[in-house]
Amino acid sequence: MKKLVELKDVSFFYGSKVVLENINLCIKKGDFWVIVGPNGGGKTTLLKLMVGILRPQKGKIIRYVNEIGYMPQKNDVSQFPLTVLDAVLMGRVNPKHRGIKFSKEDKEKAIEALKMVDMVDFLDRPFKDLSGGQQQRVLIARALVCNPELLLLDEPTSNIDPQTKFCFYDFISELTPKITIVMVSHDLSLTITKKITHIACVNRWIITQKGSTVTEQMYELMYGIHTSHTCPLIDHIRKNPEKIFFSS
Repeated sequence: MKKLVELKDVSFFYGSKVVLENINLCIKKGDFWVIVGPNGGGKTTLLKLMVGILRPQKGKIIRYVNEIGYMPQKNDVSQFPLTVLDAVLMGRVNPKHRGIKFSKEDKEKAIEALKMVDMVDFLDRPFKDLSGGQQQRVLIARALVCNPELLLLDEPTSNIDPQTKFCFYDFISELTPKITIVMVSHDLSLTITKKITHIACVNRWIITQKGSTVTEQMYELMYGIHTSHTCPLIDHIRKNPEKIFFSS
């Protein structure tokens, strides 16, 4: 399978603080990765390294693709008086060129992207008037409008109510036949999502696993090893071994 992005012994620091250490990860065409971990564990930093916003102090990152779609955690669109079409067209802005002028092809690509997320009927609506779930779909369309082989999503359900999350995960899953996806989340309920091929737990270090099962080692990396008392979470895992795959 074709490699899209590869990280080799990557470490990243903010000043003297180690955020990521010795990260090895390979994203291949057709993968659907979910990255979990605690707040401040380095998940967002990992995505920014993949897309090229940040550079590692140690190690190497190899990008085998030219176009990577990226949906950041913070919504920077709703503060501007933009229509849905305007918001998607922002994904066609070329930072190498001065000014913003969109061609007929740009608008056609934007409409195609809105069709992919089933939002083309809203293209003239003000973006700020949409629901949280609808806004997330439009932001994904913005990430898709550059025709990426790889789509990076940082907490895409952070502004969506719990009942809507499961529908949103199913929607994301439907994109995977055409686009490779890496999605960051702290929500472990997403492990029931269909079509997940790999899961990674990040908290300074990384543990990866094929499939969507969160292993005991991943729980320990996220929450620490509790040996001095009975931890309800670890106790639940050990009492339900049929739901947990222990990696070697």
